This record gives sequence, structure tokens and C-alpha cells, in this order.
Amino acid sequence: MVDSETLYYADLNGKVYSLDLATGSQNWDVVQPDGPVVASLLIVGDQIYVATEAGTLVALDREGKTVWEKTVGGKIYTTPVLSGDLILVAPYQADFVLAAYDADGKQAWTFVPEK
Repeated sequence: MVDSETLYYADLNGKVYSLDLATGSQNWDVVQPDGPVVASLLIVGDQIYVATEAGTLVALDREGKTVWEKTVGGKIYTTPVLSGDLILVAPYQADFVLAAYDADGKQAWTFVPEK
């Protein structure tokens, strides 16, 4: 994900990087959440959202420091999405198919479809 002069990206080893495009140097030491990152990152305001295959949603600041971390459950293979003021995640094999979090990491709601 490119934001201004910075490239944010992650790999299947679960490492998150920030690269200065002008100089080619890393902006911070590698950040490593709890599992592989298979989806794209989401940038909203001053936070970078990372979803891991282990079922965790992590919010990082622009310096690579963890702002908050939430165990969503299941496995997350899709990119988090911004909807209004909420970050939506769709975990696989969780008790729900969709969850919404605010910028402070508080869960706003979950959705379970009728059977």
C-alpha cells in the first residue's frame, strides 16, 4: 500500500515493513504480529491496519508502534475495509462472518447470517 512517499507492505512470514520511496531505506524495524499476513494493509488517517491469518487485527501508527491489537477469531484472509468510521473484517471459521471495530479498537458489532 503506497501512501504519499511511503510503501507499507507485509509478507507471508508475518512481517510488516515501511519503506521510504525516495531513499529506499526502511522507516522502522520490522514489525511482526502473530502470524502470516496474506491480505493487503489498510491505511486510515494515522493508522495502518494489519489482519493476520491467526485471526488478529492490529493497528500500527506511522512509526511502526502497536496502537492496539484485537483477537477477532478464526483466520483472516481478506483485507480490512473502511466503512464510515468503522474497520470491517471478515474472518473465516469464526463465530461470525463480519465484525466492525472503531479506531480505538473497540468492537462495534458482529454479524451472523440466519441459517
